[in-house]
Amino acid sequence: MQNLIKYLTSLAFIFLLFPMSVFAGEVVKVECTNSNGPFTSLIDSDGGKQLLFSQPSPWNVGFAKDGIFGADKNGNGFFINFVTGEFLNNSNKYADCKFPNIEVLENNNTVDAVMNTVDAVMIEKEVEYIEAECHDPEMNYFDSETMLFLLDTAGGKQTFLGEEADIVFTKDKVVINDNYGNQGIMDFKSGKMYINGKKAADCEFSNLEALN
Repeated sequence: MQNLIKYLTSLAFIFLLFPMSVFAGEVVKVECTNSNGPFTSLIDSDGGKQLLFSQPSPWNVGFAKDGIFGADKNGNGFFINFVTGEFLNNSNKYADCKFPNIEVLENNNTVDAVMNTVDAVMIEKEVEYIEAECHDPEMNYFDSETMLFLLDTAGGKQTFLGEEADIVFTKDKVVINDNYGNQGIMDFKSGKMYINGKKAADCEFSNLEALN
């Protein structure tokens, strides 16, 4: 069940909405610890492309109300939660973190910054996506009340978080089947998302014209 939720992310991660603005040029210090020991990352609060975590290719980074997220051109993603300190790598817990200078962030609305990061990843991969903003207020299926899923309109066999899934688009819905017999359905007309026949969330869709 959880694999089904996770691989819906397409770019390998769930982008949380409710963004916040930041002071230009400030650096957010992230101090983390995992099974290999402590490590520190300095993340530019301007967002955009940055080299992080000793990875040779850049991440497209953005800031949200609840944390920092990023995705690379290969479909990998991360999210570091400001509240819990959890560092999720491709939706799997990777480390525990703290933010010694969190005060450099300012609570204003910058939804454009978030969407610009998403758009940059789309352009770099040269594919089209359906955007699904889904709401699960009781968090029965998601790690947050609101999630943004990016679904590759090419459909077919795709790899998400190391798991292969088959995605099929029709005129009014998208069907996702994993290798464990789980099925997810997003209905474009009603805006409802179902997992194994049970309602999981209410969704709003953007870029449906990409299916034409």
